[in-house]
Amino acid sequence: EIQHEYQRITGTLRGSSGSVPLVETGLRGEEIRFSVIEGGARREFVGRIDSAALSGSVKSGTQSASFSASRR
Repeated sequence: EIQHEYQRITGTLRGSSGSVPLVETGLRGEEIRFSVIEGGARREFVGRIDSAALSGSVKSGTQSASFSASRR
């Protein structure tokens, strides 16, 4: 769940160990960046907001994958 007011981003990500807060957040134009720390591992998300959808890439250590999300 992500909330934003102007360039300020807050929220949580539901993962395998429950909800974890977003850290190191940023929003510039359509680009969004945030990280989560879950189980001692940091995951860094970089994506683009398009209308009611969000898509991009997530990196954890040396591994990366794509992600997508949409409004409910």
